[in-house]
Amino acid sequence: MNKINFEEFDALEKFGGGVFGVIAIGGAIAEMVYNGLNAASIAGCVKDVAGTLIVVTILIAALRRILPKHGFDEVFEDEMKNVVERYKPAIIRGEDVKRGETIRNYVYNIAADLNCIIGAEPKNYTTEFFYINEKDCTITFKVRKTVFFGSSSEKKNEELEKIAEHIKNCVNTRFAAGKIANSNIDIKELNISFNYIQQATPEDTAKMLASVVDYVILLYIAENKK
Repeated sequence: MNKINFEEFDALEKFGGGVFGVIAIGGAIAEMVYNGLNAASIAGCVKDVAGTLIVVTILIAALRRILPKHGFDEVFEDEMKNVVERYKPAIIRGEDVKRGETIRNYVYNIAADLNCIIGAEPKNYTTEFFYINEKDCTITFKVRKTVFFGSSSEKKNEELEKIAEHIKNCVNTRFAAGKIANSNIDIKELNISFNYIQQATPEDTAKMLASVVDYVILLYIAENKK
């Protein structure tokens, strides 16, 4: 027996009600003009329009849910909302950087203690997690000692280099086919940069990069637990 999807009927009801609401508003305005512009007709029109606007507002909200999102920016930020919610409160939106030749878009920060995912108190988010440079088609992840080893004063450069190398190799393996062109590690800064390949549409590129971010978070968590 097929199940009835009542959400579809609900959306149809909102859409239909909104359309008829727009028609009703048009009819109220036409009636006012036809009857002549006077205080009574204007007051009647305002009353009719006010009573119908709520239905039109619901129509607009329904259309925003139904119509597909367009453009890299809108789709990437929308996909990242899901990623942020999934690993809440481990990552948050940061501030983009635009100083001269330095351009960092879509900056996200990561908590210093990833145990916050399982209930620990989240520490500061001053550590950048990643950013995107659309001009160079690169997404760069930062490997920081505080995320993997806490606030220890010990130098962990060798261990961090191994972590960065492992993350780079895993991402290259997972997204090799037509998604990641090449990658490199800045040993001094311990940044991993991936040159991504533009997909068929900007929307597809946005979804692909969001999936890369999602995967890297899992790798950070796995490395953090070793």
